[in-house]
Amino acid sequence: MSDEHFYDLVIIGGGPGGYVCAIRAAQLGGRVALIEKADLGGVCANAGCIPTKALHASADKGLSFEEAKKRMKNAVARSNKGVEFLLKSNNVDVVKGEAKLVSVNQVEVGEKLINGTNIVIATGSCDAELPHIRFGGHVLSGPGLLNLETMPETLAVIGGGYIGCEFASIFNSFGSKVSIIEADGRLLPRIGENEIAETLEKCMKRKGIDVFTNCKVDSVNGNQIIAGGRRIEAVKILLSVGRKPVFPAGLDKIGVNVGKQGILVDEKMKTNIGGVYAIGDAVGGGLAHVASAYGIVAAENILGYENKKGMDYSVIPSCVFTFPEIATVGDIKE
Repeated sequence: MSDEHFYDLVIIGGGPGGYVCAIRAAQLGGRVALIEKADLGGVCANAGCIPTKALHASADKGLSFEEAKKRMKNAVARSNKGVEFLLKSNNVDVVKGEAKLVSVNQVEVGEKLINGTNIVIATGSCDAELPHIRFGGHVLSGPGLLNLETMPETLAVIGGGYIGCEFASIFNSFGSKVSIIEADGRLLPRIGENEIAETLEKCMKRKGIDVFTNCKVDSVNGNQIIAGGRRIEAVKILLSVGRKPVFPAGLDKIGVNVGKQGILVDEKMKTNIGGVYAIGDAVGGGLAHVASAYGIVAAENILGYENKKGMDYSVIPSCVFTFPEIATVGDIKE
């Protein structure tokens, strides 16, 4: 392979963890390559945070769904251009293509062999499925729902976490008849405060959303859901039961340890293999700004920044863009 390149950092993945890590490393004097197989910005910019928040902001402005979709697409395009500009202005080399780990300091992208003193894995996550419910037909992922050009008359949401609740609120606001089904005893089971979930459920019901908690989905057949003895029909079904980490090809060959949530790292984002770091959804977490914080921690520790610190989880903010909106800070417990 004749096309060979050398860097201080090679980052696999251009989402909010990867591109922030790249920029911070470049600011500290590192020579940085960022590998991305799709659009810069990752799921957050292209099929998550940015498009859903753009729709949320349009939902109470009297816009039609078609007008809101146009506004959403413009917001995504602006975000992509912004990320591209930041990387270019910080002299980060962006390599387009799918990365394959060849060794602990070599990554293959097509015909290119990219060498890095340090490798940062920032490959993100994808929508999870259930063993008996798969994407296809009437059953859509979040990105699939965002790709709809017309508002479905009815929508059933399987999963009452923050993503499911946000989509339920947004599509309800545009006129879709929405049902939300959650296996746990309440909505937002990851937020350890019952009062928040109870208030949200009351608000949703007042807006005409049917909320079913303690309700497990037994089967989906076409546009029909059987859950807790009920039959629920919907034109479209959103399956929103969490996300699972995505790993680059070759990860197993270099011996990186992986746990239930993702790649195992310490507070400085180091894996068990020297010179190999991991950040963002690839290690678990699920919040874009947490991924960015991971990226800064990794970059500063790799390049010997004098104030380098480990990751601090004590004051992480979190928002849920429902109606009403919800915000928490830190570790919320009962």
